[in-house]
Amino acid sequence: MNERTILEHRVATLDGLLDTPSGPLGPNAGELGEQLRADWSTERRLLQRLLAESRGDDVASTIAAWRGRTASFIARSGDDSPSWTDKSGASWNARHVMSLLDETQGRIDRWLGGDAQPDVNQ
Repeated sequence: MNERTILEHRVATLDGLLDTPSGPLGPNAGELGEQLRADWSTERRLLQRLLAESRGDDVASTIAAWRGRTASFIARSGDDSPSWTDKSGASWNARHVMSLLDETQGRIDRWLGGDAQPDVNQ
C-alpha cells in the first residue's frame, strides 16, 4: 500500500457515502446529514486535487505544499474565517482545508505505519 493507493481507497469510500442523493443516513437525517455530506464532499474534492497534483506515489510532498500555501493564505488574510473560490467555482474554507490535510496525513501515517488494515471503509 502506498500513499496514492491510500487516498484512492478513501475517495472510493467517500464516493460510496455520497452516491445516493440523501446519503447513507437517509432523507430524514436533517442538518446533521447535510453537514456530513458537505464535509465528505469537501474532503473528496481535496483528495482528488491532491491526487491530480501529486507525482507518482509521493502524495506527502503535495500535502506539504498545500499546507504551506494554505498557512500563508491564512496569515495574509487577517480574517477569522479565511476562504477562497477556485477556478471551478468551489469554495474552500482555509481552516477546514488545514484540518483535512492533517487528517489525510494522519491516515497515511497510520496505514504506512501498520496501525491500520487496508479497508476501503476506513
